Amino acid sequence: MDYNRDMDIAFLNFRVKSGSLPGPSVFRSALGPALRNLCCAWPDRECRTCPRAGDCLYAAVFEPGLNRGDSGPSTPPVPFVIRRFEGNGIEIALFGPLALQYRTFAVAVNLAMHAGLGHDRQRFFLKPDVRSVIVDRDTPWCRKTTLIQEVERVQRTLKRHALRVATITPVRLASDGREKRDLDIGDLVAATVRRSKLLLGFYGRPVDTSPLSQVLENTSDFQAEYVSEFTVWRDGHRYSSRQGRRVPLGGVEGFFYLDGVSDSGLSILALARILGVGKGTAQGLGMIDVSPKTRRNHE
Repeated sequence: MDYNRDMDIAFLNFRVKSGSLPGPSVFRSALGPALRNLCCAWPDRECRTCPRAGDCLYAAVFEPGLNRGDSGPSTPPVPFVIRRFEGNGIEIALFGPLALQYRTFAVAVNLAMHAGLGHDRQRFFLKPDVRSVIVDRDTPWCRKTTLIQEVERVQRTLKRHALRVATITPVRLASDGREKRDLDIGDLVAATVRRSKLLLGFYGRPVDTSPLSQVLENTSDFQAEYVSEFTVWRDGHRYSSRQGRRVPLGGVEGFFYLDGVSDSGLSILALARILGVGKGTAQGLGMIDVSPKTRRNHE
């Protein structure tokens, strides 16, 4: 496939007015029903039998394979990631056509939080609230950009530095159908390239030329010197009301210190930081931080 493509991105930032946030997977469980109730004319009907599924934002977000036809062996990834969900702050990144629907998605986020999270249905109120999302012309809570622009922005902050690459949330990867219980930089690069290709393939748009095309097609250009590393497996689960069972949310946590990273390597690390890595990114998993190494962050 030709990867001379770019992708629209919208970064949504919300502030919680009061209260302590639970885990992001609890929020994700509430977000789906909120978006469905907001968008769907027949919320009790299965998406696959709905004649309006092709025009439905809920189906596009949570059932993205329904209207793809014969798109090959790959399943479309969910077009958003939960980048931060802690303290009093929430950050969510929307990809492709969903980025253009940021106001509707932001309303659904508010409705999910108002309905209450977890078994005790704790309610949260956000800034911006629903009225601000709908009415206000200015949107300081939404930063709109493209993947190429964001990669270039991140690269500028990382050049000529030794780097610390760390998991913010556990990373779930599979090899030969089995969970990987460890992680090295090669795994991270391969998973990042695979995810980038999927997102660009399903949600990107053609451009005349993209600096990412060469990066994604020639991963052998990734060059870096290991300084040190540490990884560990962390168990975790959440209850899925839709599946009626507990589903695993464990993954690998850890960090790498790298020096002498090539320009191609910086692009791949920037993609990992922007898009997330592995399974469960819509549950808040697979978030990666890439930053210059300092005395403070050097364990």
